[in-house]
Amino acid sequence: MRLRLKAAAALLAAVAGAAALAPSASAQTQFMSSPTGAFLAGQAAASRLDLEAAAWFYGFVLQRDPSNTQLAATVFSLWLEVGNIAAAAPIAATLVGIDPGFEMGRLVLSSQAIRSGQYQAALDQIDAITPVDALGAITVSLLRAWLHQAVGETDEALALLDGMTDDYAEFAYFHSALIADLAGRTDVALFFAETAVERGRSIGSTLLHASLLSRTGDAASAEQVLIEVLEIIPGQPQVVAALEALRAGETLPPPVTDIRTGTATLFFDLATAVMLQDRGQRSVPYLQLSLRLWPDGPATAAALGELLQELGRHEQAIDTFSLVAPGSPFAAAAILGAATSDAALGRIDEAIRRLEPVAAAEPDDVRVALTLASLYRGAERFRDAVDAISPAIAAMDGPDENSWRLYFIRASSLERLGDWEAAEDDFRIALLLSPNQPDVLNYLGYSMVVYGGDIDEALGYIQRAVEARPQAGYIIDSLGWAYFHLGRYEDAVVELERAVELEPDHPEVAEHLGDAYWRAGREYEAVFQWRHALEFDPPEDAVDRLQEKIANGLPDAGAD
Repeated sequence: MRLRLKAAAALLAAVAGAAALAPSASAQTQFMSSPTGAFLAGQAAASRLDLEAAAWFYGFVLQRDPSNTQLAATVFSLWLEVGNIAAAAPIAATLVGIDPGFEMGRLVLSSQAIRSGQYQAALDQIDAITPVDALGAITVSLLRAWLHQAVGETDEALALLDGMTDDYAEFAYFHSALIADLAGRTDVALFFAETAVERGRSIGSTLLHASLLSRTGDAASAEQVLIEVLEIIPGQPQVVAALEALRAGETLPPPVTDIRTGTATLFFDLATAVMLQDRGQRSVPYLQLSLRLWPDGPATAAALGELLQELGRHEQAIDTFSLVAPGSPFAAAAILGAATSDAALGRIDEAIRRLEPVAAAEPDDVRVALTLASLYRGAERFRDAVDAISPAIAAMDGPDENSWRLYFIRASSLERLGDWEAAEDDFRIALLLSPNQPDVLNYLGYSMVVYGGDIDEALGYIQRAVEARPQAGYIIDSLGWAYFHLGRYEDAVVELERAVELEPDHPEVAEHLGDAYWRAGREYEAVFQWRHALEFDPPEDAVDRLQEKIANGLPDAGAD
């Protein structure tokens, strides 16, 4: 069996149901009659990943039980997770009154003070934190440094960052460079930026180094710094944009311009550090704080949207991607991310509508072309899929091991259009690029069986696919179908029965098992399977074929 098309392409995320972000009036009426009802509603909302509704319902309960510190901590965390810092802050104030060393509560209150320009109040919050781990210690040190800079104490700020542990040395050098640059100490900033690049070559330290070189008149060195990074991370949007600006004769601006953008950058860097340690939800609060301080931060909304998407919080991811400005280096990636989340929620038409203008403007953008073609294919718009993917293939300097997906999507779409000769060429290119890719092996092998290719060669491909994915029902179906065409009906029955166990509600698998039963002399069971296949909404042409089989069975084996 081929890959199932209506799954909107396996390249895209699995469906994660999320409700509307705000509780409806009917939901309020239904659940707000008692704290117990509201609590249960909060649990239900949280299970659906509708965290804003969960915070709202739990908050209702908290209003009636304000001494429940565990519930207060839950509501605080939920509001922070969804980025409602204004709602989280008063709860944070209550919690730090109970536990003065509560780190995340202090960070929220400090960020609120920074946002309003109350730097001494922010510093007071940070000074009250008792770090519980290395990340907390680095957070406190870096924020103290920035806040000393905020009150005009540059020397004290730089001294705080001197001698930080090796694990976070690049952080220390990078933020020392940002602080020195903000203070107008360009030579000091250059030294720290160069050292930061030597220690880690992060995107932030690279862009700062290039900016400093550009602003001191050394555009050639700035360009070289950017080129070296692009050799390591091809196509990085911010670096590409900076390089284009340099080549257009522009001077690169400083990455941060005040305390707010500096501390926002710090929270972004902390989120990155957490991701490296433990990719997942622990990074979200830092990104939310960064976004609150600097809504136009160059990478924050895109990074947060991507992380929310990975966590299955697709509705919130779409809202976050929408915050990326149209002129941002991450604008195309944000639209792509929103479309991917739409697809994960089953909104295929909306996903396609998002991507079509981007694909029209940049037809050779591989990521956009691949995603759009996958969506078209999932919607059974096979000609559109071919038209979307072909410019990206033509624009490549040459195929590489990562471009097998492009050829695979085009091949599977061409096959469904009936152009097997062109499809087979693309399948074989995809297989050459990725010789052990089970989807390519399976689709090529299955199609060769269907279109009358070398059955022994096809069987070899499918067997390799089965070895790679022994629990994939659609691949087991292909193996059984190959045995069927080889006349090995008992072997076909064994594999197709296993395929039906793995794909119990798929009409094509049930039909194949019925055919194998018939050839194996088990005619009653064959008719049962064909009738069973009709229960699973098969395509119209399959309905007619199944009804004919139920009425008359299969023709003689020589007529297959």
